[in-house]
Amino acid sequence: MSRESRTPASLREGARVSDAFLEETAGDDRLEAEVLLAVELATPPPSLRERLLEALAVTSRFDDLEERVAELGDVSRETARSLLLEVDTARVWEPSAVPDVEIFHFTGGEKVRNA
Repeated sequence: MSRESRTPASLREGARVSDAFLEETAGDDRLEAEVLLAVELATPPPSLRERLLEALAVTSRFDDLEERVAELGDVSRETARSLLLEVDTARVWEPSAVPDVEIFHFTGGEKVRNA
């Protein structure tokens, strides 16, 4: 933050400091310096937002199967993605009549209604 941008207005915008706080602390150079330091320390680098958004993108080892599962289950790709993301969740699996085999039930579309 440049010296020119270290104004109450820039503090208010950049750090969302309230007008009441700025009025209350007006003229207190020590407190202003502490607030400016805190704002500078709290200001993330510009690339951080991009890195965070990339990290938040949901990916799984099953991404390449979404379209096929959607087709087989007659569901949307988004539903297929949700189903695939649950594969590792123990609570979705139920015992079957075959020993050591579990089943993951889900509601498919019209094409598989009676399957």
